[in-house]
Amino acid sequence: MLESLTAIKGAKFSNGAVKSFCLIFPVFLMKSLKLDYEFVQEQMYSALEKQKIDDKTKLEIKEITQFISKVKYDHKKSSRAEFQKILDKALRAVDELSETSKKKGLFNFFQI
Repeated sequence: MLESLTAIKGAKFSNGAVKSFCLIFPVFLMKSLKLDYEFVQEQMYSALEKQKIDDKTKLEIKEITQFISKVKYDHKKSSRAEFQKILDKALRAVDELSETSKKKGLFNFFQI
């Protein structure tokens, strides 16, 4: 996931890059939050609150999903600066969720 986001960030800004991001980030969230279905925001928020990650990351993920929703459903156009901010937040969120998953895996291993 980090590689995909880094590639999008390094690519020339375009509507295609925004659309690609809007497709891949929700899939990452579904896998990270262990949701077996395409979620609505309220379901994702509920699943997110159960995660042991810092509140700043939770807020950033909410901002990212609101951005995605506006792009997908309201056909909002994004500026380069706005998209770069969203990508930066997404990179931090992916890193945080990945670290949390690693810690859980290690913790579960030692409980056996």
